Amino acid sequence: MLNELLNNNREEILQQYLEKNEKILIATFGQPEWTYNLVLPKFKFGSDYISDFVVFTGQSYSYWIKLIELEPSTSPIFTKRGDYSERLNHAIKQVDEWSDWIRRNETYFRNCLQKNLKKKYPSFDEELDYTRRFIVKSSIVIGRRSTLTDENNIRRTQEYEKSNLDIVTYDRLVDIERRICEAEKEGKRFSRF
Repeated sequence: MLNELLNNNREEILQQYLEKNEKILIATFGQPEWTYNLVLPKFKFGSDYISDFVVFTGQSYSYWIKLIELEPSTSPIFTKRGDYSERLNHAIKQVDEWSDWIRRNETYFRNCLQKNLKKKYPSFDEELDYTRRFIVKSSIVIGRRSTLTDENNIRRTQEYEKSNLDIVTYDRLVDIERRICEAEKEGKRFSRF
């Protein structure tokens, strides 16, 4: 279980666990009822950028691409003064650079995405249709819920409203994994709603 790994400050261990249990990422960042919910680990785009994960979701007229940056679960999100931690500031800078690069290189980004989707999922034979909406957003997974104050949570909400950047604690993934396991024990399909 993911919760058992969270006291370790090595991001690679969390990365490997989520690669093996990608349904946690789909349930957290995808759209479970949509046609496509595919996960790409260590997605490289351009010569300088690697997203820890991409959750690709598609249905009828839209593609939703969620770029996910993992930071250690032991990293603080905020300083004692209520400012973003150094680690979070670095992650925000990184995802801002991704967004700028993708805006300037959208065709190349789409081609990289399609190539990697076909490589990992050979049955994925759809060409990424340029008439569909192509929505790219980012999430940073960092730290634990117990370290957050009400003011910190207000600040995370403001960040999301301002820039669509979702700053998520590992506890959200732990909660989702627990609900998935409960649903599977009952022989049901997990739904977030």
